[in-house]
Amino acid sequence: MLRKRRKLRGQSEVIGGIIVLTALIISMGFVLTSLGKLSSSSVTGISRRTLFETEKSFEQLDALVSGGVCYIRNTGNIPLTITRIWFAGKPIDIPPSLYSTMTLQPGGNKSITEIKSILNIDKIDYAVSSRGNVFPVESMCIQQQQSQINIYYSSGGMFTSEDILNTTKIVRGLKQMYIYANISGSTYAVIYNYTNTWYCSSMFNKNIIPGQNINSDADGNGINELIITTASDCTSSSTYKEWSANNFKNGTIVFVFRNILNVTEYIDILTVYFKILVVSSGGGVAQQIAVYPSVMIFNENATLQSPATVTTGGAKQNVATIFGSAIFPIRAFGQQLPQGNYNLVIRMEMTAQSIEITGIRLEYIAVVGAGYTVYWTTQ
Repeated sequence: MLRKRRKLRGQSEVIGGIIVLTALIISMGFVLTSLGKLSSSSVTGISRRTLFETEKSFEQLDALVSGGVCYIRNTGNIPLTITRIWFAGKPIDIPPSLYSTMTLQPGGNKSITEIKSILNIDKIDYAVSSRGNVFPVESMCIQQQQSQINIYYSSGGMFTSEDILNTTKIVRGLKQMYIYANISGSTYAVIYNYTNTWYCSSMFNKNIIPGQNINSDADGNGINELIITTASDCTSSSTYKEWSANNFKNGTIVFVFRNILNVTEYIDILTVYFKILVVSSGGGVAQQIAVYPSVMIFNENATLQSPATVTTGGAKQNVATIFGSAIFPIRAFGQQLPQGNYNLVIRMEMTAQSIEITGIRLEYIAVVGAGYTVYWTTQ
């Protein structure tokens, strides 16, 4: 009886070992199966991500202007769906029901006017695709419009006649006492010949003055210039002398235009173009004068300043023609220019060395991105 019990005890140990081994094999099989599924899932996820990123890189969108209307065009090789619009710094999510309407097939296009009508908005700053690409729609349209202007106006810059501070606007600014000059810390009056009537404006007063014995068109192109005088104000006088200087070294010449610009909406880029003439009488060629200009726009709420890029030339040896432009990429720096009226200042650091300067004049200003105030556009 004792031997039988010993036999049974040995068999139970064997049976228990078999059960443990079976459970271990099952557990290992489960673990291996889970690892296989995880590996397969990871590979699938990586493949999908790779496919997504590849498709994202294939998305291409540009702008096309035709008949004055801007179109966005899918120049990629896959369909592109716009799912979000940014307007005035706020996102607008497009409902899924409009996805088919907002999908552009390769080579397809849609007008900005149509999209704004569908979404009932006034402007489109950025468009976001379903794959996460961001396209600066407004900037693309502006660039296309400006490139067309350049092609059409082959002899001009990136602005139209509406953007120029023309003769009538200058006269209206003079009548408002909004124009004067500052040279090395001292203020000076400016004068302007418009239809044989001479207008004067200073920091302190304004006046219509007698005819002056001054050539009002120094470069002879048929356009009169705004002339800096030696007078500090516009009190009655029969003769005004044009400001001049010998050996003008490290001096600062400033044209001030008060309450000139009107900002009515959030703008992306503001660009100022100008043409300044420097007249000389000897001591060297006028074009040798070193000029380092900058432009400032300011009011009580905001101030923007930018260096200007200039090209100096001129057909006459005694007249240097300085074409300049200053660009303010406002939105690129996350800066918002508050609405309102702004002053404009063109500042020039000049070194003339031995050249004798006999006149500093401004022929035109052109501003793209903001309008002119009623003071400068209405009598």
